[in-house]
Amino acid sequence: MSYYSNAELRQLQRLLAEQEAMARKILWTSGGSMGLMAICFLVCLPFYFAAFIRNLHAYGKTPFLPLITYTYRTIRYNYIGFFVSIIFTGVILAALEGAARNVSFLIGFTFAIIWFTASYQLIISIISIHRFINSRQSVELRGTLSRKNVMILMMVILFYVIMKDIAMIYGIGFAVVEKKVGMVENVTLYYSMVSITHQMFLFIAMAFQFSIKEPPTSHAEYVIATHTKYIGAIKLIVGTVCFACVLLKYEELVATSLFFGIDFFLVPLVIEITEIKANPNIIVPVPICIPTIEIQKVPIKY
Repeated sequence: MSYYSNAELRQLQRLLAEQEAMARKILWTSGGSMGLMAICFLVCLPFYFAAFIRNLHAYGKTPFLPLITYTYRTIRYNYIGFFVSIIFTGVILAALEGAARNVSFLIGFTFAIIWFTASYQLIISIISIHRFINSRQSVELRGTLSRKNVMILMMVILFYVIMKDIAMIYGIGFAVVEKKVGMVENVTLYYSMVSITHQMFLFIAMAFQFSIKEPPTSHAEYVIATHTKYIGAIKLIVGTVCFACVLLKYEELVATSLFFGIDFFLVPLVIEITEIKANPNIIVPVPICIPTIEIQKVPIKY
């Protein structure tokens, strides 16, 4: 004897069909956009490695060297490991042997990349806002970031991003175990609002970078400023489209998934293109000379 009536079964089938159609839309839109950016990323990858080695001397003793090194190593190891894990997972799944271990590697690389893209946007936003505040002050009152300051900033932001995601996963897991559907929605909404706040922070930093009249004094400062401008501008356009879809209630899930998922390849792609097109030889630090007054003693004759 069936526990469901024919009307309930038809409603369940219709609901499953709608979910399947929505999943296909997300796969074709977000997956298509991500796939296109992934191809561009792979095409630019060897040129980025060559450009980074060529421009490495320009970074010199910049305080942003830990951040630049972090981005380079993430692209070199985590992204390449991500693609290699996808290939091996696909091959092993076809043979149905050892798939669990390779899937775990893939999940690990995925989380490492997600944490990198989220933390990198926050870090360059803070650095850009600091540069904007410095540019509005007199030379005597300006403060410079040291390499130690940048490293502490990186560790704090990365720790915050990791703890935020772990708290979200724990909250959703607890809600699923306790069968509290409303709690899952609350946790998801909270996570989305926090992510939107981070994006607003990036938009403010982008506006500040465009308003700074002074040219960058080093190659590293130019790179960070360019990343902030382009990532912020692209995310602003995508965010505007997403906001319009939410207001019009048109493909909301597809738009939001694209807005939050585009960072995965947008951030490294902007980093690659910036490094490839950069010419550090035209950026020469200009020393700031404060005029001195020489006082001479002149004997007075009475």
